[in-house]
Amino acid sequence: MIGPLKKGETILAVWQPDFIWADPNYLANEIRERVGKSNFIDAHVSSLVVENNRAVGVKTEEGDYYSDSVVAATGYNWNWLSESLRPPIEPIQGEMIVVQSDSDWSEIPCLSTPGGSIVPMDKGRIWIGVSSRKGDVSREPRFEDVAKIAENANLWCPALADARVVSVAAGVRPGSADGLPFFGKTSLEGLLMVAGSGRAGIIQMPVAGEIISKSLLGVQDEHMLDLSPKRFTDIEY
Repeated sequence: MIGPLKKGETILAVWQPDFIWADPNYLANEIRERVGKSNFIDAHVSSLVVENNRAVGVKTEEGDYYSDSVVAATGYNWNWLSESLRPPIEPIQGEMIVVQSDSDWSEIPCLSTPGGSIVPMDKGRIWIGVSSRKGDVSREPRFEDVAKIAENANLWCPALADARVVSVAAGVRPGSADGLPFFGKTSLEGLLMVAGSGRAGIIQMPVAGEIISKSLLGVQDEHMLDLSPKRFTDIEY
């Protein structure tokens, strides 16, 4: 969450996809640098603040923060929202591998394959992922799934064969019932959502940024209807 978000103030976050590799740590550091450390709020959100049938802010362990609009993007755990507001999200665990290469991969684009993705990061590191196992939140890597994504990466990118394994981990991602993410406005005024990207994760964020920014500005986007959080008619907001 980025501040200041005291009542009566508004914050605008801008996604600028002008880089080749996608390292979440790099993105977090970029955000901090752009908004200033004094305006970056790192706090656990406990609930949504609703006034006059409109989302106007969030309650956190550091106090209440307010904005003209709230963009909810909190992975697979949506317990801070009331049950009627939660999207139909299911946890999907996936293994990932980070390897180190002596070659410069900074100019090589991300590679998305049917069996996973290969994402060049900084300092010769390459992120390899990711498997997909519904309902598992253990965060414990399984050898079989690690082997599968390693085999897939080696098939599509043989140059990785000499890379050194830096780490192997498992993360939990938010998935949706129809395999499509939820980007855009909900039926509660002032509440927007970025959820359900599954293993695509950060790769879909440029699309999410476009939809969210256009939604806030009242501009139509060709993907809004297909990815709308309101597309499941049995979910009442």
